Amino acid sequence: MVIKCKNWKPSPKPLHGICKAGKLGGEPVVSACIDVCGQCQNSSEDFRNYLSSRFGTGKMAADNKKVIIESQPQRHRAWHKDVFYRGDGTTVDLVDLFHGQSVFLICNGPSIKDIDLEKLTSTPGVMTMSLNNGGHKIRTNLWTGQDPPYRFMQSIWEDPSIMKFTLYDYRKRPVWDRKKGGYSDLKLWQCPNTFFHKRHSDFDAKKWLDEDKVVWGEPKDAGGNRSVMLAALHILYFLGFRNVFLLGADFHMTSDDKYFFEDRAAVKHNNRLFKNVAKYLEQLKPYLNEVGFRVFNCSPASHLKVFEHKSIHDAVEMCRVNISQSTEGMYVKR
Repeated sequence: MVIKCKNWKPSPKPLHGICKAGKLGGEPVVSACIDVCGQCQNSSEDFRNYLSSRFGTGKMAADNKKVIIESQPQRHRAWHKDVFYRGDGTTVDLVDLFHGQSVFLICNGPSIKDIDLEKLTSTPGVMTMSLNNGGHKIRTNLWTGQDPPYRFMQSIWEDPSIMKFTLYDYRKRPVWDRKKGGYSDLKLWQCPNTFFHKRHSDFDAKKWLDEDKVVWGEPKDAGGNRSVMLAALHILYFLGFRNVFLLGADFHMTSDDKYFFEDRAAVKHNNRLFKNVAKYLEQLKPYLNEVGFRVFNCSPASHLKVFEHKSIHDAVEMCRVNISQSTEGMYVKR
C-alpha cells in the first residue's frame, strides 16, 4: 500500500523521508512525510483515513469524512532553529528535549491551595512547571518568569534543580535580594540551570508553530494582553512536550481569591486579561492539534473552557513511571 500526500515532497534528510506510521505498522512504506517533518501540509483524505483506521492517530468527524491528525511529528518543526541561549549568548539545543512527554503547568490561581502538590511532585515520572513567584512555594522541574528579574524570589534563581527560562535581554541583570533590600551581586547569567530565549508580542495563531521566538501576547498599542502562561505554553511546545495538564488556571479572580501565594493583584485587569488569553488559546487550538500538542485543564471550577477537562488522578497516571520492579538480575551479560 503506497499513498502520497497531495503536496508530497522528498524529505531534505533521507532518514526522515519515511512516514512514522509506515515504520510502526511494519507494512509497506507510506510515501508521505506529514508525520515526520511537516512538509505535507495537506495530506490526501485516503492517507488521513489510513492513519485513523490503522493507528488511531486521528478523529473522525460526524460526517465520517474529515479527519484531524493529532500525532506528534517525529521531527520538531523548530528543530533547525535557534530558540534557546546560554548566558554568554551562545545557542544551546534544547528543542524537542522532552519529545513525547507530559508535564503539569502549575498556574497561580487560588484553586492550587486545594491540591496535594507534594504528592504530585513526588510521583515518579511527573514533570512540573511553575510560573513567576509560584516557583518559590512549589519546587518544580521547570520554571519561567517573563517580567524583569527583580520581581522574582532569589530562591528560584539560586536553585540548581529548577530548569529556568526567561528573556534573553535579562541575562546580565542582577537578582533582587529581599533580605538586604537591594540588588545581589548575582547576575542571571551566573544562575545555575538558567536558559534564555528571545521574545515578541505579535500573536498570530497561524505562525505560532513556526516561530523562533517565544510569543506572549500583543503589543501595548493593541491592548497589551501579554501573559506568562502563553509564554510557558510556547516554551513547552519548543521543548517537545506532547501533553500539558493545566493546574490553577482558574481564569477568574476576586478580591478574596487572588493568587495562591501572598501578593496584591489587580483583580479587574487580570480578569480582563483572562478573557483575552482565552481567545488566543481558542485560536491556537486547531494548530496545536495539527502537531499533537495536547492541552488539558485539570481544574474543574476553571473559567477557561477551551480545553478538555481531565482529572488530576488520570493525568498523574498518564505520567507515572513504575519503580516497583526488582533490580535483581540486571547486572548480567545479555
